[in-house]
Amino acid sequence: MTQRARTKIMAAILSASLALVACKAKNNGGTPTAGSGSGSTATAMAGSGSAAAPDPNAKTCPPGNVVKAGACAPVVTADKIAAIAEEGSKVDDLIKLLDKADDIAAPIELLNAIRGLDEYKKLAGGNDKFKAVERVVATLADATAQLHLLQAALKDGSIHLNNIKGELQTVLTSTGAAQKIEDVQAMLDKEVHGAIDGVTQQLTASIQKVLLPLRGQLDDVSDLVIGACAIVKMSSSSGSQVKELCGKAKEAFMKATVLLADLDKRPSAFIQGLTATLQSQLGDLATSELTKLLATAQQTVNDALKAPAPATGSGSAAAGSGSGSAAK
Repeated sequence: MTQRARTKIMAAILSASLALVACKAKNNGGTPTAGSGSGSTATAMAGSGSAAAPDPNAKTCPPGNVVKAGACAPVVTADKIAAIAEEGSKVDDLIKLLDKADDIAAPIELLNAIRGLDEYKKLAGGNDKFKAVERVVATLADATAQLHLLQAALKDGSIHLNNIKGELQTVLTSTGAAQKIEDVQAMLDKEVHGAIDGVTQQLTASIQKVLLPLRGQLDDVSDLVIGACAIVKMSSSSGSQVKELCGKAKEAFMKATVLLADLDKRPSAFIQGLTATLQSQLGDLATSELTKLLATAQQTVNDALKAPAPATGSGSAAAGSGSGSAAK
């Protein structure tokens, strides 16, 4: 073989070798060497691990704890949640009682029917005491509407109380990284406002529009109407109709009076129990703003209960006021 032939063969082998290297490089996505590829794989694995790694600043605490000033602080127990749940049951009881709100309005239709009798008109026409009947009819209608508003506020408050209980339950059962106390406080502030604000407003309105105006007056008007019924029955030509109306009126007044007496005891004890329970059971989770809110709610309701009854121009209203008592 000549030297020229050997040179051509060597050139062909070299060319084939270069082509093979280039093909392998293409199949490896342009990675020039195995060493470089191994480094890239290691880098990718390290990056993936960093994304899944927990926050190095997060603190792990036992269940029922939050992070306060960098340390674990126990703030929730099962007993605390149970106490708040019990207050929620009291809210539900009051909601159920207010299903009877229409009992307050029951006498209205009967009073209107009795007032339409000619004999009643003659009896009431010359007696100023019967003006109280006119006032009570208007008050009963307003009172019924107000009690429905109170019931709606209580239903909304019950939802927020359940949310508070749920948030505390989360803290009690959570394991691993604990929540910061500030984050839990922010959520609870919002829910307590939702549970307290509307209820306080409607409790106060119910005292002003239902309890104070009707306290004592409902009994007085009931006695007045029942007494008038007895007189009208004796002088009426339609005695059976009057007897039926007066019998129904007596029953309606009794139901309204029983409901009013039951409601009369509720506002002060209810708001005091609710606010005191939230304050004591939330403990460190109650911010200073929340503490002020709870105290203000209780004071607002208590002040409304101490207010004098709205002036009605009747002798009984004057006697019920502070000045009337002083005059005596």
